[in-house]
Amino acid sequence: MDLVKETILLHRNERMDSIEVRDRGRMVFYSYTYLYKSKYGDWRPLVRWDNFEKTPHVDKYDENRALLESKPTSEKKLDDVVKLANIFRRSLLAMELGDL
Repeated sequence: MDLVKETILLHRNERMDSIEVRDRGRMVFYSYTYLYKSKYGDWRPLVRWDNFEKTPHVDKYDENRALLESKPTSEKKLDDVVKLANIFRRSLLAMELGDL
């Protein structure tokens, strides 16, 4: 099994953290988290796409890191999620991400 962790800086106060686990080239697990830097200087999650328990879903969090909602979605690739985050940025929280 291979574990790949990556951080992509999207803007000076926004980034995407990714974790991918592959077994013989096949994606077993992924987690892509869009984070923003709070006024206190710490990084807080806003949206996370993952396939925990083999079910692809998207989670939304509030500014206190509390889970707001979790919705099923289709499998995502890192490139697709980065494009979404670059286009919509902080508006991601108000969108129906399960449909994208």
